[in-house]
Amino acid sequence: MTYQICPICDQKLTKPHYCSFCKQRIKHPLTIDVDYYLNERHPEGEHDCTYHDSHDAAPAQSASSEDWNAWPWTSTTRQGSSRTKSGSSSRPSASSARPQSTSRPAQSPARPQRQTASRSSGSSGKTKKKSSKMPIFILVLLIAAACWLLSFYQAVKAVLQEKGGLSFWSSIASEFGLEGTPLDSLITDGLSSWEITPESGYDVPPAFAYGEDDYISWSVETDEIIAAGKPCSGYGHFLQDAESLIKALLSYTDSIGAELSDSYDYSDNTEDSSGYTFYDTVQTYDFGSNETASYDNGFQISSDTATGQLHSVSLQWDDAGTAADLLTIIVASLQNSGDWTLDTGDTDLWLQDVRRNLPDAEYGQLAPDSVEESGISISGGVVYSGQTPMYTIFIYTWNN
Repeated sequence: MTYQICPICDQKLTKPHYCSFCKQRIKHPLTIDVDYYLNERHPEGEHDCTYHDSHDAAPAQSASSEDWNAWPWTSTTRQGSSRTKSGSSSRPSASSARPQSTSRPAQSPARPQRQTASRSSGSSGKTKKKSSKMPIFILVLLIAAACWLLSFYQAVKAVLQEKGGLSFWSSIASEFGLEGTPLDSLITDGLSSWEITPESGYDVPPAFAYGEDDYISWSVETDEIIAAGKPCSGYGHFLQDAESLIKALLSYTDSIGAELSDSYDYSDNTEDSSGYTFYDTVQTYDFGSNETASYDNGFQISSDTATGQLHSVSLQWDDAGTAADLLTIIVASLQNSGDWTLDTGDTDLWLQDVRRNLPDAEYGQLAPDSVEESGISISGGVVYSGQTPMYTIFIYTWNN
């Protein structure tokens, strides 16, 4: 199993080059390849797991330092080391744990010699093979029946969904006295897991939906979202549009001679059975950094795929003054769009305070309380990337 880990907060990355836990853009995530389940449940079919073995076994010996350095660790390596150090196996093998018979089993009594010559010659010591055609035919018949039942079940659910879903079935079950029966439970559970709210625009879930129990989520095509032009409901939105802010930030980086080394974008658009929609397009701009940093100077803009409205801004730079300048440009754009409600005088004083304290600021809240109360969150501070201090700022809103 291969995982990508955020080098800042050590959490598993769920999106490429972006940590949703600490809200940082990660250019060089840590990649590990392990064969064990750390704080995770192993697959249900893996009953004879090495680390959860319930067989009678001797206490495991402690592994040597060579074993700990032999990454990735395996049960064979650790047990083998224990046998080398202690002279005995830490867990008996399957063959050694099973009792061995030291005497040959008693031979069956010899057949009477009175058998007729014709019978002896006819069998020739061979057993006639049984025909295997019948079991195969039964297996194929069972598979066909299961497929037909599944298709019938899906068709019934689709019809019930079209007629009104759970409410329609409840009226039928009440009229015919089916409430509380196994059939009622089967159809009710099935419709609950497939129930889709009218906001999603789907009568039945798409084939690529995923989830469990009574919650499912599915991906949506970008072209469909843009054509609908409806903002998502799962993220907060600024009035500021992303493209205008990107142009202002790139204009500033050009003025200070910062050379753009890389830029890329991706979209993650999903809807779920609870009625929420998540349309997110992330655009990343890298400007390089010194060799001791784990990731580059730059900024990342998250916006609504359908409308282009700004969701959030994340920036990091190895110079505190540059980071403060970028923050000033962002605040000015939010003032022009009407998102920023703090008066100009107080805003200037706050920006001066941020510029003065940012070089030594621990990561935390930067925005004034009145700005937080208006629905805008600004956090930031010093985060070390390798040996290099990076001045990081993250801005988002929960307003819709």
